[in-house]
Amino acid sequence: MDLLDYILEAYDIFKDKILESFVAGIFIILVSILLIIPVLGWFFYSKLLLKIIVWYYDKLNIKVDMKYDIAFKSIFIQISIIMTGATIMFISIFYNFLISNIEFMLYLIIFSLILIILGSIIQILLLYTLYGSILGKVNKFKIYWKESLHLFFAGFIVGIVYYLLYFIINTIPYVGSIIAFVFSIFYAAYIHVLYATVTKNIL
Repeated sequence: MDLLDYILEAYDIFKDKILESFVAGIFIILVSILLIIPVLGWFFYSKLLLKIIVWYYDKLNIKVDMKYDIAFKSIFIQISIIMTGATIMFISIFYNFLISNIEFMLYLIIFSLILIILGSIIQILLLYTLYGSILGKVNKFKIYWKESLHLFFAGFIVGIVYYLLYFIINTIPYVGSIIAFVFSIFYAAYIHVLYATVTKNIL
């Protein structure tokens, strides 16, 4: 199968349970609010996101055999690095308003960007580890870079289409922002179906 086949197969699974997809998307977005709380919020975000994904996969009849420790580490590690960078960046900008030390702020911003980029790379490289451990295909916490890149490229293609459509929809007068938000809810659910579809088809 090629990436287009994965995308279409995931869509067929997704659209058959549209109500469940909408509910899952809402909870995925809501639980993301926890990310603004350092460490403790990231911890509970990782645990709750896994519960939502497992519930959603069960509704879609996607077989789950989760290795919880591996799945949890796959989310918590990369989220902690990314959000540490984002937190440092926010603090540095706020600090500059109080102290007006531009040089120190720039150092902090550069450091925070390095963390965000590093965390994002780790996030990509752990994609197969995460979804493979949820579906029972991965029994060891390590980087499967070839498999993860398959998932990344599938998600990247869908992501480009999503953002283009989101921008177009958002330009519709009066109701555009509402429709775009609903569209985002469905996208938040669909992307997990896509990753499961690619993961289960990788040998």
